[in-house]
Amino acid sequence: MKILIYLSLGVFLSVAFNGCMDKVNLDNASQFNYHGEWAIPLVQASLNLSDIVANDSNFIVDPDNGIRIVYHEDSIAGFVLSDFVEIPNQDPELLTLMAGSPPMIQNIDMESLGGVELKYLTISKGKLVWEVDNSSNFPVSFEVAITNASLNGDTAKFLILNNPSGINTGEVDISGLHFDLTTGAFGFNNLTYRIIITDDGGAPIGSQYDVRINLEDFEVQEAVGFFGERAIPVPSTILETKIGSFENILSGLRIENPIIELIIDGNIGLPLSFIPDFDGVNKNGVVTPLILPDIIYDGPISQGSWKKSNYLINKDNSNIVDFIASIPKDIAFAGEVKINPNGDLGVDNFVTKEGQIKVGMNIEIPLEFRVKNLILEQWLYDIDWGVEDNEKDIIEKLYLHFKVTNGFPFDANLNMVFYDKITGLPTDSIDVDFLTSAVVDNAGKVIEASVSRPVIEFENDNIQNLLRSNKIRLFIMLNSYNGGQDLVKLYTTDFIDVAIGVQTKVNVNL
Repeated sequence: MKILIYLSLGVFLSVAFNGCMDKVNLDNASQFNYHGEWAIPLVQASLNLSDIVANDSNFIVDPDNGIRIVYHEDSIAGFVLSDFVEIPNQDPELLTLMAGSPPMIQNIDMESLGGVELKYLTISKGKLVWEVDNSSNFPVSFEVAITNASLNGDTAKFLILNNPSGINTGEVDISGLHFDLTTGAFGFNNLTYRIIITDDGGAPIGSQYDVRINLEDFEVQEAVGFFGERAIPVPSTILETKIGSFENILSGLRIENPIIELIIDGNIGLPLSFIPDFDGVNKNGVVTPLILPDIIYDGPISQGSWKKSNYLINKDNSNIVDFIASIPKDIAFAGEVKINPNGDLGVDNFVTKEGQIKVGMNIEIPLEFRVKNLILEQWLYDIDWGVEDNEKDIIEKLYLHFKVTNGFPFDANLNMVFYDKITGLPTDSIDVDFLTSAVVDNAGKVIEASVSRPVIEFENDNIQNLLRSNKIRLFIMLNSYNGGQDLVKLYTTDFIDVAIGVQTKVNVNL
């Protein structure tokens, strides 16, 4: 429309001044008045939907030439090992030994977070921190063993050397340790320490040594057990939908069969229940929530394998039609995940350091819809008509004649509002029935184009208001075939041909 207006005025002004001046003889008159009318072909253009679709990666063409808008995001949320299993620094354990005493064995419960019950654990990093209060005047050495842990196939054993008379501290790297935590009474989270004096340095029998041991700075390599029954938040994400084809739509569009597909793929053996929180935000800031059922993901059943699950969100299990009708420019994604939502079912959970769960999303919008009073809005700003004040009165009338061959399944009414460049207020408006819908079959596909011949008439007052304006607001109201009652579909074969002519009447005083 913007091109149309500029070309119209440019052509008729060129004709009025350049064409007419060649025929005017001013030798015998101080003032001359010329009346003339001109009718000139202005623009002939075609728009084929196939051309638009070919240049936009958001469109997919089906085998029957039907069109879908698609949007894909590989990962809108993700989870890793630390989201499910985290081992805190253990509290120090006090063990008191005496010179000449037998080895001391102590069973303790490994501390975990979130009710995690571990059966097997391998750590990629960690350390054993020790402190010995030696009350004798003799050096002493200890062997500390974690009897239910192994390193390179052997029981984890560490030698601790102490100076006489005083407190000695140190730490031992235990990276790579594998724990079998099933050896205790409960079958999980059990640690068994064994400490023996290997050399008392000649200290008297009964010399006392207070030994404190704790494990710190775990990085988990692999874990097996029950990871608790709890909820963890999903990190908030804002996604731009990139459905730019609808950016000017304010209301009225009713997509019939939109689909959102969530793809959950992971190698963590853990049943999860997703409680997603989707909010669509349109360009006017209006928020529309997407109401969904909980989404269950069982995870793979064996270590080293992956499981992918696909969940379709459609009009039968959600309010997706209303959600898409809001034309979300952005989607805010959050929510929470429940771990083991049905409790301990007797099947071990497992996770590795390389473990992950990814949530991806596909949005698919087949262009089949009903349109009832859909409003398209467009502003034209900073318009310079290139007409001087003393030239405005030469234009008495201007007509734009259209011949529109419409191969799209909707009617269109056009409203143009002109805004004064000084006051900023609307000064005039023009309405025209611009398109008549093509005829569609029972499947909503165009089978016969329509031909309409609308005329936009600019009287002198309209033209003056037009030339005093520097911005125009365009409203187009669309209704699909049969007043928005019938379902229609868009195909790459849909088209529109427009021929435009300009007719002007001028009154020139020279």
